[in-house]
Amino acid sequence: MSGSITKLSIDRVKESTDIVDLIGQYVSLKKAGVNFIGICPFHNEKTPSFNVSPARQMFHCFGCQKGGDALGFLMEHEGLGFVEAVEKLAQRQGIELEYEKGKGIKPGSNKSEKDQIYSINERVTEWWQRLLTNDNGALIAREYLSKRGISSSAQNDFRIGYSPENWDQLIHWGKSKGYEVSSLVKAGLIKRHEESGRYYSRFRGRLMFPICDLQGRIIGFSARILSQDKKGAKYINSPETAVFKKSRVLFGIDKARKPILDQGYCVICEGQLDTISLHQAGIKNVIAPQGTAFGEGHISMIKKLTNEVVLCFDSDEAGQNASAKVWRELLENEMEVSVIRLPEGHDPDSFVRENGIEAFEKLVKNRENYIDFLIKHWISGLDLKRAKGKQAIAQQMGAVASSCKNPIMTNEIARKTALVIGEKTDLVKETWSRQKSKPTPFSRHQDHTSKPHKGTSHEDREAEAIETLDTSQLPKNEYELIKVIMKCSVKDLKSDWFDLINNDWLNHSITKSVISCWRSISEDFQNQENIKPHSIMDQKCLDSFFDTLVDKRLEAFCRGILVSSEPILRPNEQMGHILTKLRNKFLDNRIIKLNEEASNPNQTNEQIGLILRLQQELREEKKSPITESTGSDADYF
Repeated sequence: MSGSITKLSIDRVKESTDIVDLIGQYVSLKKAGVNFIGICPFHNEKTPSFNVSPARQMFHCFGCQKGGDALGFLMEHEGLGFVEAVEKLAQRQGIELEYEKGKGIKPGSNKSEKDQIYSINERVTEWWQRLLTNDNGALIAREYLSKRGISSSAQNDFRIGYSPENWDQLIHWGKSKGYEVSSLVKAGLIKRHEESGRYYSRFRGRLMFPICDLQGRIIGFSARILSQDKKGAKYINSPETAVFKKSRVLFGIDKARKPILDQGYCVICEGQLDTISLHQAGIKNVIAPQGTAFGEGHISMIKKLTNEVVLCFDSDEAGQNASAKVWRELLENEMEVSVIRLPEGHDPDSFVRENGIEAFEKLVKNRENYIDFLIKHWISGLDLKRAKGKQAIAQQMGAVASSCKNPIMTNEIARKTALVIGEKTDLVKETWSRQKSKPTPFSRHQDHTSKPHKGTSHEDREAEAIETLDTSQLPKNEYELIKVIMKCSVKDLKSDWFDLINNDWLNHSITKSVISCWRSISEDFQNQENIKPHSIMDQKCLDSFFDTLVDKRLEAFCRGILVSSEPILRPNEQMGHILTKLRNKFLDNRIIKLNEEASNPNQTNEQIGLILRLQQELREEKKSPITESTGSDADYF
């Protein structure tokens, strides 16, 4: 900024702003005499006490006593400074501001770091959009969107794009637009290779989903892998920047804000494509977490719009686990939570495409209170005629009750729990008061097909289903992978290892859960210079990892590895050795499947020749170093 804003400009902005129209974009207002009233966005209430006066162009809440003019509302609601609020309203009203030391701001001059990142993100999004539409290399992206049923209109609404495969094309693009390499690094678009010092594009050959804040400004990106042969994480996200804070990211919040206010509740899905699919089908009040732990930042964003949340996650085990990440935070913040039950094998996107929007709206209408959903989810597979089965459910619901600050809701949880297990409500409450530990479940129940422990009764094994993680089927190489990751500081491992791990190489849900959690937090800590083994920052990294885990049994398993005395020597060498084994095992299985295909008598000579060539390519891939076979930095450096 080249100086303070003139008083004349500030007055023009105030005079041109209708406070009812402005606040109506954030709060559902109803006419009440000469004023408008609504639920206050600044504190929890059920009866409206928030008043807006069009005559005085002022707002006031008789509950929390907050009040002011249009600028004051923006500053309070969006956490803006005075100048930022004036500039935002001026942009909204199309007013050119005058500053004490000159008129306006010249494009690109003296821009703050945030402003420049917003500008870079906007322009790179436009570029990626053009590539998706016109570039020959983006054909795979266009085919994928067509296969998923994402219309051109939805692609434009969500500004979906395509990042080219080239390692340095984005750098050349940035230079052509006058951006320094350091600016592209600050925007999270390029990375610096640790050994060579060269810079390269973070997102390559991926479908790009821009992520916006409440105001619709692009703050970062989520990028989806397109080729099944390409190695690396299915999704990678922007790192933390001056504008992208993962704890305050909700995909689609900019488009869902007004529909949420209008309908009085929001639907939370698991991912971007579910959100886009529902949006294009007509369900607009939909948002999605950005693959990180759901926390206070997300809650505060939602509570400004509504106090009612409907969870709509995939019907598989992973979807239910994702749901479990969300409910505790919601209940702790006294929000009303319900669940949409999708049929087995469906996610929101597939259900709408197969059954239509009317069928989905029926599911929304018949949504189930989350407490009822949890009880039904957890009692499956438990024998409630036995004391241990009753105790297991009581403990589980005790963990839920401990998250609830509302005594009426806590009593309701106790009442429903007592009803299910056939005991008195007071007995359930007494059980909770004696309960020393209140675990948060990872899954419905343990696999009871595993071998029983010697001297352990059936009832004891049933209770242990809640407390103990079954690792009997965890492959040795996957266990070694978890051990290296847990025992080593983030700084001890090369930053690209998590990008190189292909989920297809992993067979066990334990390994996939651990890798997923580490991916979600590792990049944030890689840039911290003072992370050393057993240091404060190293502990913060571990704390973030354990906070991201949903399963307390999985946490206990990982902590057990962490405290074991066996050291990890040459961690990067061991990591490469383990990943090579996992990759080669995967490739061997592919070669075997190709053998089976080649033995099919219906195969033509041409098809058999193609299969043999593919097998040879896979055998050659087995010989290559792990970094070369996974599309890693070695391809570029």
